[in-house]
Amino acid sequence: MRSPAPGRDRQPHVSRLDVRGGRPREMLQVGAELLGQGDLAADIEIVRITIALLRAAGVRDFQINLGHVGVLAPGLASLPDDLRAEVRRWIDRKDRGSLCRALAGASGDATTLTLLPFVIGRRDALTRALDHAPREAAAGLEHLLALDAALVEEERAHVVYDLGEVRGLEYYTGMHFEVFVAGAGRAAGAGGRYDELMARFGRPMPAVGVSLDLDTIAEVPL
Repeated sequence: MRSPAPGRDRQPHVSRLDVRGGRPREMLQVGAELLGQGDLAADIEIVRITIALLRAAGVRDFQINLGHVGVLAPGLASLPDDLRAEVRRWIDRKDRGSLCRALAGASGDATTLTLLPFVIGRRDALTRALDHAPREAAAGLEHLLALDAALVEEERAHVVYDLGEVRGLEYYTGMHFEVFVAGAGRAAGAGGRYDELMARFGRPMPAVGVSLDLDTIAEVPL
């Protein structure tokens, strides 16, 4: 379950979660949120803060799987509602065979959904994806390429681009990511851009943030 990122003060707090898989109802989190800034620089800062927080916690072996909702959006938007739900399910499961069968006979932007969700890698993977992406998806890929170019080598070593993440697409509006720590059996955090969230509280403004699960991180031997 994903929770909205905590406040800018980066102080730990406890969030109540449903009981799943024997996990406790309370989870200790720490994170950061940047409000009012909707540009690339803000996204870069959140990625860098995520790396800094993990290092401050003593974690050295971790990976940030980063994507952008704009990459799959044109293909998904071209599908009828019932087929869209099925396609998202197969993408989430990384089931390429079932996905191709569901999209048999598809045309236009929908055909890119048999390829783009399986793009995982470094900068070169994003560059190759540009050759197959719909025109409307190019902006998302170019945003990720610009973010990658801004990172220094030791930061970039922790980032892998995964274009097939479809969970949270209704929540995130741009780049989004999950954090994985070696030795943990589940994601240790999540974050991204959610520019529509603050409007629900009467203060429309861009927003981007990250939330890390300290309980998961604490379970990993350092």
